[in-house]
Amino acid sequence: MDDPQFNDIFNEDFDGNYDNVMNHIVEQINYPSCEGSGASVDGAGDDSNGNDSDNSNDDDDADVDDDSDGDDAFIIRRHFERKKLIICTAGAINMMDATTLLSLCTELEMRHGLKPSRRMSVIEKVAMFLFTIAVGASNRQVQERFQHSVIKPVDPQFMSTPREIAMNPRFMPHFKNCIGAIDGTHVRACIPSANQIPFIGRKGIPTQNIMAACSFDMQFMFVWAGWEGSAHDTRIFLEAIDNNNIKFPKPPEGKYYLVDAGYPNEYGYLGPYKGERYHFQEFRRRRQPSGQKEVFNRAHSSLRNVIERSFGVWKQRWKILQNMPGYPYKTQVEIVVTSMALHNYIRRRSQDDAVFSEYDRNPNLIPDDFLPDIVQALVIQGSQRPSRMDF
Repeated sequence: MDDPQFNDIFNEDFDGNYDNVMNHIVEQINYPSCEGSGASVDGAGDDSNGNDSDNSNDDDDADVDDDSDGDDAFIIRRHFERKKLIICTAGAINMMDATTLLSLCTELEMRHGLKPSRRMSVIEKVAMFLFTIAVGASNRQVQERFQHSVIKPVDPQFMSTPREIAMNPRFMPHFKNCIGAIDGTHVRACIPSANQIPFIGRKGIPTQNIMAACSFDMQFMFVWAGWEGSAHDTRIFLEAIDNNNIKFPKPPEGKYYLVDAGYPNEYGYLGPYKGERYHFQEFRRRRQPSGQKEVFNRAHSSLRNVIERSFGVWKQRWKILQNMPGYPYKTQVEIVVTSMALHNYIRRRSQDDAVFSEYDRNPNLIPDDFLPDIVQALVIQGSQRPSRMDF
């Protein structure tokens, strides 16, 4: 661990050497002796089953030198773990500010039951996990209960008009009863070759299809992950709004979500006029909107793009979504949901998050999807298969 690259992190000096430092950390996180909760050096302090063995030697005849060697090994191990904690925390702080990180650790411990172990503090567990999903290293997940307390509407009754609408004359009063936007997105799935066919849809590679709803401040209010990549967005949407077991936050009477033209235009779910220009890029390349339908479509698109921007922030922060490791599929789904929960937590608690700030400064910034479509959606829709998500 005596490495000049790590000293940059210990001294909080990231300038000019950050990529090299982070690449080196990935190697350390993935190194077998670092993985799991022990972080032991050559197995010091653990028996072959991973159990703590600090008190396993009860031989009264053991000499002083052996005891001294054991103490030295323990000191070395704890020193190594302290450096590992600093490294992983530094990696996490690069994704969020230090105050937000500490607040997250406190809330997970006090309100959601995340406990320190004998060998790993809460901040180490959280930092290791954050680093894991940011760069795709191998480690554990944070606890599930946190997800359900964070991915939900801030105002469950949708009583007030969102500030982003109320303060913008482009949208007020025309969209005053709008509560959010809905869309689907794909992330890579790592699936054994024999089971890949249902997961290959319009992206041309194995993916999981994720439906999400978000508020206009780029927080996810609902997520349903785990659908195979061949599942059509409309199918997932109808299942979500019709099945009471899913607990989708349905719009109250008179309120509605914005959806794109691929979704059914049902009561409570407002889509654009079909057959008219819609996307922001279409208006930017050609003339300004003409006629009421195009004027409506441009306003609808400008407001609904919050879901695409939310996906952009989320995917930009958590690199594991671009190249999912070969975890069990259930774990891959849980990583998606947990990373969305962390996305919300950062939005609520961090006052100066670099990624969110970039999008806040550029309201028309819509990132390109790193998994572009290569197969027409209509072809996929016509060949739907039974899904593992069917109820």
